[in-house]
Amino acid sequence: GKKYLTMHWAVVQGFEQDYSKVIVSMVDITDRKLSELALKDSEVRFRMLFDQAPVGYQSRDMEGKFLDVNQSWLDIM
Repeated sequence: GKKYLTMHWAVVQGFEQDYSKVIVSMVDITDRKLSELALKDSEVRFRMLFDQAPVGYQSRDMEGKFLDVNQSWLDIM
């Protein structure tokens, strides 16, 4: 499958003129990237369901202040 990597490199001290010696570090970040993509997909699906729901939905903070409402909720009010 597809792999996601991050790469860092640095020139070894004393070889800055010709870059003939460098240190390269590669880290497999596939699991983290796949988790980020899955979370983004989940957020998109939730937003679509929230926005297009045939019933009114609202989201409030701990103090009861509105954070978000969908169009159905607005239509009811």
